[in-house]
Amino acid sequence: MDFLERATPRHLASLSFAAAALLIVVLGFVVHQADARSSEANRSVAHTLEVVRRIDEVDSALGRAESAQRGYLLSGLEAFLTERDHAVVRLVQAAEGVTALASKHPEQQRRVLALGALIAERISIMRESARLRRTEGVAAAGARVAAGLGKEASAQIYDVTAGLAQEELGLLQLRRAEGSSPDSNVIIAFITTLLIGFMLAGYVGFVAQAAARQRAEQKLADMAESLPGTVYQCRSEPGGGARRRFEFVGRSVTALLGVDRESLLKSPDALWSCVVRDDQTALVSAMEAAARTLRPSHHDFRIKNSSGE
Repeated sequence: MDFLERATPRHLASLSFAAAALLIVVLGFVVHQADARSSEANRSVAHTLEVVRRIDEVDSALGRAESAQRGYLLSGLEAFLTERDHAVVRLVQAAEGVTALASKHPEQQRRVLALGALIAERISIMRESARLRRTEGVAAAGARVAAGLGKEASAQIYDVTAGLAQEELGLLQLRRAEGSSPDSNVIIAFITTLLIGFMLAGYVGFVAQAAARQRAEQKLADMAESLPGTVYQCRSEPGGGARRRFEFVGRSVTALLGVDRESLLKSPDALWSCVVRDDQTALVSAMEAAARTLRPSHHDFRIKNSSGE
């Protein structure tokens, strides 16, 4: 506080600019951190969406492979086997993509391992059924299909992919929430910075104004003390003398009138204790006339010391 009172307006302005620059740096750091977190969250969201897409590809490729397999078992046309094999290649590639991208959570890794084993089993079942159809005919292949081995393996694959997708979608919600939360943090930081900046500017301005007023008052007091007499400022309010008070009195009043300066500031009645009674009425009239006309007043009156002389 003492430093601010002694500082010049230029120093206070420099201080304000420095504080504002510091606030901007802090805000920039907060925004940078929030942007980094948001970018990371967005990358995580994109990664999760890619995993979900690969899981959907597994289900889709498995469905196409099974459809082509049924077509071959019913018709014996090699074109269906070619279509099935193309779907199997896409199925394996999609499963490999899921394995590479899936969450490292232990439960997800367990599902990924189970998915690879089940897909390999399902492909083996389809190929064996196709071999029976080719070598032993429709009846042998139909009997194997009726045993339900392929249907059970497919159901297990769909269960695993559903669990994988559900887990990844849960992660997706969390990552989207992480991506949106920095926006609110930036807003809070921005508003806080603005409030601090306004408060700092207001405080510095108030201190500067108070310091300037204090310096002006000190100059006035020094000038008053250098005059051959005393200087005072008296405020008169409606109601006459009872509503009159001194707002400023020079220190030389004590030597000049023998009245304590602090007493005059507390109560104007202390003035009349040193003014001869016969001169008090004329003095009051002169003071009221000066207050009413706002013109300089020149009036002589007699004073008495503490002994009454």
